[in-house]
Amino acid sequence: MISITAEEIKDTRVVNLEVDARNLDKKDFLGKSDPFLEIYKQADNGSWQLAYRSEVIKNNLNPSWKKFSVPLQTLCGGDVNKPIKVSVSDQDDSSSSDLIGEFECTTAKLLEAQEQAVEFECIHPQKKQKKKSYKNSGIVRVKSCKIDVEYSFLDYVMGGCQINFTVSFISYYYCFFIMLQQFTQPYTKVHCNHNGTIQ
Repeated sequence: MISITAEEIKDTRVVNLEVDARNLDKKDFLGKSDPFLEIYKQADNGSWQLAYRSEVIKNNLNPSWKKFSVPLQTLCGGDVNKPIKVSVSDQDDSSSSDLIGEFECTTAKLLEAQEQAVEFECIHPQKKQKKKSYKNSGIVRVKSCKIDVEYSFLDYVMGGCQINFTVSFISYYYCFFIMLQQFTQPYTKVHCNHNGTIQ
């Protein structure tokens, strides 16, 4: 079953994040792990919806993902105190992956990284249940998190931005006139450039 959710986005705030991890569990038999990061938004019915997926970093237990941006509306519906879930998984191939660990927090907690990095334990639920000595499957560190506003074209116009826009049709009318003159000469090839010159 495929579920499609649509929502009108009026909030133009964007969350900019820089995230890395260290000491992730080794998931591959011959190598280390190929970790990628996912962030999930909690829907009104309590289910989790994917809001962002990072690139895969090959054979690395201490990955540092590229800086990325997620619209605040997409991340948490504009409510920074709404729960979100962050998971780290190992990419096996193009169609499957294994969970390394996850944690839940809020966007407000991530925003504490405006001043200094914030760390979270990456927990694998099944390992936690089976092993009493289990601590975590690695540490995820939010190095930087801040909110910026992305202004649309309409925002600039509504804000009083003056735009001068000039279009010239003279050269194209000139081309058209010349081509009509040449129409009676079927063996003459006429090409008009965008600047109005005839070839």
